[in-house]
Amino acid sequence: MFFIKIPNSAPKEASILIAQESHLLSKLSFKYFIPTVQIKSLPPSLAYHADLQIHYLGKGVFLSCPEAYGYYCEKLVPLGAKVIKGQADVSGNYPNDAAYNIVRVGSKAYHNTKYTEKTAKAYFEREDVTLIHINQGYAKCLTAVTGENSIMTSDAGIYNTACAHGTDSLLIEQGYITLDGFSYGFLGGASCLLPDNKFFITGSLKNHPSRHKILSFLEKQELEPVEAVQNPPVDIGSLIIA
Repeated sequence: MFFIKIPNSAPKEASILIAQESHLLSKLSFKYFIPTVQIKSLPPSLAYHADLQIHYLGKGVFLSCPEAYGYYCEKLVPLGAKVIKGQADVSGNYPNDAAYNIVRVGSKAYHNTKYTEKTAKAYFEREDVTLIHINQGYAKCLTAVTGENSIMTSDAGIYNTACAHGTDSLLIEQGYITLDGFSYGFLGGASCLLPDNKFFITGSLKNHPSRHKILSFLEKQELEPVEAVQNPPVDIGSLIIA
């Protein structure tokens, strides 16, 4: 079984997609689609968000919140993956729901280190992944990774810190991404890298004020945008590719 070695890197091939079940994913074709499980302690609109309940560490290793551990073992272990049970429960509102919402960019990981799940911290240290502190706990949903050293984000703090650490970054306008129950969602929760240098978005950027900047940045990264539908993108809690 092939697994992507470095999470969120442009894969030559990928077999597994973990995401909230949605018609917006109908254009995607993966050998294994694993829909997320409901975390009942979270608000209904976030209860199925992948980036709040499971984190792909790379090399076929997944870190799951305790509430979903049994489910992901059942789904992933038969495929040859290893699932580690995290120490942090997911509950209530921020920051109690953010322990697994880490964004991995090549050999770096960005997160509010006050909330980072302890098992993830230990793994990063063993694997020589530099964990960089930002003030935002929702790092993954706020960050669209476009390569092993490039990102897009609407969070100025993430943008400034990433630039300071040598990550090629684009700051985009906040909003214009749909998320039920909230004023808006985030591009990181509505996109992912696909094989063959494609960048998938759950909707159209035609009304996004940063559209031209985003398309130019994707072209710079040699990525072709793939828009699921003509409606605005929907934050479904990230798409985890492995």
